Amino acid sequence: MRLSKIIAPLALLAGGICLAKAAYIPLKGVAADILIDRAWSKSQAQKTPALPWPWIDAQPLARLSVPRLKQSEVVLDVSTGQALAFAPSHMPQTVRPGDLGLSVIAAHKNTHFAFLEHLEKDDVIEIETIDGIKTQFKVTHFEIVDKDQSGIDINAPKLNPQIALVTCYPFSRLSYGGPLRYVVYGEAV
Repeated sequence: MRLSKIIAPLALLAGGICLAKAAYIPLKGVAADILIDRAWSKSQAQKTPALPWPWIDAQPLARLSVPRLKQSEVVLDVSTGQALAFAPSHMPQTVRPGDLGLSVIAAHKNTHFAFLEHLEKDDVIEIETIDGIKTQFKVTHFEIVDKDQSGIDINAPKLNPQIALVTCYPFSRLSYGGPLRYVVYGEAV
């Protein structure tokens, strides 16, 4: 009888710890979204990027919206592993969204870019920069490519602003990474 009085509270404590650990990542994601949205608002008000929190390695660059799907995401200015964990991220070796040339933005398929699966040809993607300039892009085509040979030519001359939104593929897999990428291309209208 004495042993059960010790085991029961320990089992409850262990269960509580397991639940807390399971809730940590989703709660961290919710908190990050709130802090990134606040940093976006502050960045727009000040016309200069603001850090969402002191130890992150990225700042808001733009807001990407898809009106038909009622989706809106703040895009961070670098594509490090830390930044990608919290928001879509701009590949810094490409032009800034809305500038002349091809801008590449990447995000995870099971979080911020899950909606890419539902985009259709001719959908409108809007990019708004910190200074309030908006560029609308029309979805032109989609590609499924090898991650190491994507065919995305960031140096090809472009006559207008273009975007490529990139995420892992296939959407139905629960895992991340893998050899394939899904790319959505759009041209400024």
